[in-house]
Amino acid sequence: MSKKQAFIFDTNFIIQHPDLDVALDKLKDRYALYISQVSIDERIAQHCRELRQTFDEAKKCEVKFIHFATIKYKKTFEEECDYYQCGVQAKYDGYFGNHVIPLSKTGDTLSAVIARADKRLAPFSDAKGASDKGFKDCLLWLSILDYFKKNGENDVIFVTDDKSAFLHNTEMLEAEFKSVTGKTIHIQPNTYYK
Repeated sequence: MSKKQAFIFDTNFIIQHPDLDVALDKLKDRYALYISQVSIDERIAQHCRELRQTFDEAKKCEVKFIHFATIKYKKTFEEECDYYQCGVQAKYDGYFGNHVIPLSKTGDTLSAVIARADKRLAPFSDAKGASDKGFKDCLLWLSILDYFKKNGENDVIFVTDDKSAFLHNTEMLEAEFKSVTGKTIHIQPNTYYK
């Protein structure tokens, strides 16, 4: 185990750092860098939703100009998403190696998510009338807890800009992390690392 602090970031860190390699290269000498599979999958899903819009625009053009033009597709939407997913996953696996925090897919994880949603425990919002927004944040949090209970450094920094899920619940989540893992986590805003 390294003497460095672990550095984990939420999906918004990826979005706010379009040149992610450069940002991470500045941090890798001071920290043991981690990424969660939840964040990787969320970023892939965001890209595929954007890609769906592009394919829908092409379909509209195909219909609009049907009398005098034909659009020839090089790939289907599914093929392009699969290609992107494989490439992005390989990139993150190559950069982070064994520091990709896996998504726990057990029945226990699903039960824990449902219990947290029912009780409105962070990262779910406890605001009156709040929906079940926070599902991915909860999966991310549970993955971090599970990983660092068994692995990793003793001192962890988690960077996020998600106020409702994490930053407004810092004290409770940091205490839970200590209780579950026996380690320390510091939940900090992304702006601290820009």
